[in-house]
Parts: sequence; structure tokens; C-alpha cells
Amino acid sequence: MNLYALSVNHRVNPLGINSAEQPYFGWKLKSEKPNTMQAAYRLRIYADDTVCFDSGRVETACNAFVCGPDLLQPQTFYRWAVTVWDNHGENTTAESSFETSLSAKEWKADWMRTPRAYVQRKKGFGTQPPATLFRRAFTLSAAPRRARLYATCLGVYRLTVNGKRPDMREFAPEHTSYKGLLCFQTYDLTALLHIGENVLGLSLIHISEPTRRTPISYAVFCLKKKKKVTRLFRTILRKLVTLLIIHTSMLARHTYL
Repeated sequence: MNLYALSVNHRVNPLGINSAEQPYFGWKLKSEKPNTMQAAYRLRIYADDTVCFDSGRVETACNAFVCGPDLLQPQTFYRWAVTVWDNHGENTTAESSFETSLSAKEWKADWMRTPRAYVQRKKGFGTQPPATLFRRAFTLSAAPRRARLYATCLGVYRLTVNGKRPDMREFAPEHTSYKGLLCFQTYDLTALLHIGENVLGLSLIHISEPTRRTPISYAVFCLKKKKKVTRLFRTILRKLVTLLIIHTSMLARHTYL
């Protein structure tokens, strides 16, 4: 019996989960014996090799949306282990990790602004303003043990560190209605930084004018404008239903012909 696909909030080894909300865990079970099912589990979470959460043995077949502690520390690396017992009396243990992000109080960054004057553009292709490249050089006297960068923008950006991209993400910070919801990303820069001069680069297409709010107040887990977000989801749902009706109609017509 083996455990695989260990996840936190449906992500494998995630960086930057919200420390103010209860995380949920999941895993999958495989065995060479037929008719094998989970009978119980035990979930443990470690911070600096110290157990900070222990569920004890829980008699259940549930292996998804398993709730962890109510509150975690921000900017903290956690290891977690799950032990599973099956209906044949065997057990096995697997480990994984996750890391929490900045809290709302810790986000102290200011908006970067392009020197170009902001002009409200009309909708349509070819009317967007040109991209702006932000560049900042800094020097390190020693190699970092761990380095994280938290970024977002009111538009679309691409990040580089010493000319290299920390991941292959496109169109960050994801498509949302910026007035009601703004995601932010967490990047692991440890392997990209070195002793001496380092350069951060950010290519930004400016779409919306910054407000006095900090990015974290718009973050995906910190919604304050629930009514607007609800209306947004309703609009998306209506469009999906319309597409489904059109698609079903096309399939029916194809079958008839």
C-alpha cells in the first residue's frame, strides 16, 4: 500500500497559502490487494521539527478536504505527514510540505508606477498601452538560505530574476475583476540569486489605475466586496450556461443531420 498525490488546498507542495484560513489536505491510496479502502488516518504538521498539529487517529474513509489547524503562522515552512490504515489492517505514512504567505499586516510594499501618464483605453485589441520594464539591481554579500518574492499588479506582468524566469506562468496575476478581486503570487528565488549583484525585472502591461488599497486586501483569500464578487460569479455562470445551451443545440442539430 502506498500514498501519492499529497496536496494542500489542491496543490502539491504549495508556496504562499493563506495563513489566516484553515487549510485542507488530500491524498490518494493505491494497493496491489483488491478491494482495499482507507479505514482511518492520522494527520501531523511540523514546524521546525516540532509537532504543531496532531489529529490523532480518525476513523474515516475520507481522504479529501481533510481540515487542518484553524490558524497557521505567516511566512512559515511546514512539513506534514499522513498515516493511513486500510481495511486489511496495514498502514503506511507519506510526507509532503507547504509554506504560508504574508499576512495582511506584513504586506508593506507600495505600488510601482510607470512614468508614463495613465490613459484610460477603450476596449478592443490594439488599444492597450505598451509594456513598461521595471528593473532593480541589488547586491548580496552571502547566498540566501531561502528567498521569496510576493508580487501582483493591476494588469499583466512577467517576472525575471537575473534574466531567468522563476516559473513558466503567463498572464499573472491571473484574470480577475481588479476592483473586487486581485490575486498575488509567491515565487521561490533561492536558486536564482547569488553572491554579488542581482537584478529583478518586471515587464508590466498597465490596465487599471492603482488605489490606496494594498495588494493583500484584494488577495484571493481576503475578499471584502462579497456582493460584487457574487455578481461576478453569477455573470460567469450565466455565460457558461449560455455556452452549454449553444453547444447542446449544435450537438442536437448534428445528430439530426
